[in-house]
Amino acid sequence: MKEKGFTLVELLAVIVILSIILAIAVPTYRSYMASSRNKAFKEAENALKTAANNALTQCITNPTGEVVEYCKSHRPPDNQYQYDVAVGDELVKYNYIDPIADPYHSGKYCDMSKSYVYVSNKTNIDDEDNFDFVYKVCLACGDRKSEDCRDDILNQEKTEYETFCKVAYDSEGITIYDNKWTDQDLYLNFTSDGNFKYGINQYKYKIGSKSWKSLKAKENVASASITETIGDVEIKSEAYDGFNQKAEGICQGSDGSRIKIDKTKINSLTLTAKQTDGVVLTSGSWSLTDVVFTVTMNPRTIPSGYYYTWYKDGEVVNKTEEGTYKVTTRGTYKVEVTNGVGKQILTSEEFIVKIDKNKPTCTLASSGVKNGDWYIGDVTTVFTDTNDLEEDGLLGSGIVSQTIDKPKVSEDGASITITGTVIDAVGRKGTCKSVVKHDTKKPVVSSKNNPLSLGNGDYNFTSNLNVSFGPSGGTTVCNPATSRKTGAYTVTCTLTSNINRQSTTVSFNVRHSYAATYVHQMCPYKYTCNCHEEEECESRCCGTASNGCHNCCTKYCHGHCETYQKCETCTGYNDCSYYTCPNGGTLQGTMCIY
Repeated sequence: MKEKGFTLVELLAVIVILSIILAIAVPTYRSYMASSRNKAFKEAENALKTAANNALTQCITNPTGEVVEYCKSHRPPDNQYQYDVAVGDELVKYNYIDPIADPYHSGKYCDMSKSYVYVSNKTNIDDEDNFDFVYKVCLACGDRKSEDCRDDILNQEKTEYETFCKVAYDSEGITIYDNKWTDQDLYLNFTSDGNFKYGINQYKYKIGSKSWKSLKAKENVASASITETIGDVEIKSEAYDGFNQKAEGICQGSDGSRIKIDKTKINSLTLTAKQTDGVVLTSGSWSLTDVVFTVTMNPRTIPSGYYYTWYKDGEVVNKTEEGTYKVTTRGTYKVEVTNGVGKQILTSEEFIVKIDKNKPTCTLASSGVKNGDWYIGDVTTVFTDTNDLEEDGLLGSGIVSQTIDKPKVSEDGASITITGTVIDAVGRKGTCKSVVKHDTKKPVVSSKNNPLSLGNGDYNFTSNLNVSFGPSGGTTVCNPATSRKTGAYTVTCTLTSNINRQSTTVSFNVRHSYAATYVHQMCPYKYTCNCHEEEECESRCCGTASNGCHNCCTKYCHGHCETYQKCETCTGYNDCSYYTCPNGGTLQGTMCIY
């Protein structure tokens, strides 16, 4: 059988069929490939977004290691006027992402230096921890770029500009704040000057330690009103241009001052008065010391402070910033309190001060019968003057009591002190004294010895007297005045007081004595010893130890009478000396008494 090939018609038919199939398959394949590449591109965009998010998250939390360097140039935006740009090659450098393969060109990579993530914030709340980020991704792979790519983002020109914040009394900034305390609203007027290509889009300010507040700039300016009380604090300001570049400043008034606003409402004042020892006084009461006023304000303190103007009897006597004031003189006082703004003024009630610092004084006068300086009768003492004057010559609280401890003196004394006491209405005590001499006493006397035995020498008879004069003293005269040195006689002494000249007499007997004369003589005697009469020998001889018979008896009699039968006669002498009174008188022992 003879084989045949395809006819031309059949070949043409096959070609047509294949052409039809290819016409259908190629677009489908191309569509599939494009879809795959586009999906890969989207995934790459999401990976770049995730890397930027991770980087900012670490900068917000606690950056460590190399991340610190990255965070130095990247600031997470905290409101809708700020943004941050995370460039792709930086994210690769700090290992947040690997280089991205180009989905459209096999073997090639996307240009990470032209790829970035633009991060902004939805919120304008002044909470720095509120990060509600919005991400716009720009991925550049060959000639393919993300829809959100902008040429100016990575081609920013570094701009240099200054920002200014002037404080004014009006929103237009016409009347500049003058550094004085005020209770008006003030306005912060923000302006900037310099090379900012894309203009100023945001201002921020911070009062003291409070949180930052944000303002949207219009035509590069902005204004904010300050309505709260601010006590002399610094207000910082910041400006951000279209590239999020920042300039910093300080809000200032006309002379570079801080802002001082005080809208505090003063409710009341209380004025209290005390003595320096802390005793509380009421108006019109007497004080023993200087008076210290204390002003208590409600509220106690305000930012602008209080100023106190003190009046005495309607005249200004002191201006101070202290809430206490000491007064030393009496008068009617009041205080006027003004806040630092000078618009709120409160005045206290009048307070009457009466000061009694000095003790009252007095003088005494005594009267009665006198002899010279001595009173010889009753003494009467009375006040001659009493007063309660202060150093300024004004009368004090007044004397309410006056007493004399010895208004009448009857006792005797050389220095009798009489004390007068005066007491004023506040209890101060003053004293005065008078000293008098008083003597009404008659002398009293007695003799110490009667009779008085004397020798033959001189003797003052007043020494034999017990004398008692009054306090003024007296004189004593005895007769005879001195010793007669012999015999017996009577002495009479008369005592007379000095002041009242009263006399008393006393007498006593005197007798003199002298030593008797001693006469020496010896008397002979004779005794016989009889050995046959031993008893006689013992008593007559042995009993006399100072004569010769003693020796006789000892030698011949005593103890040997039976042996020696011999009698012996002994001769001796007795002492017959005696005293005598050759000048008369009676011998008493060794003395002769008249």
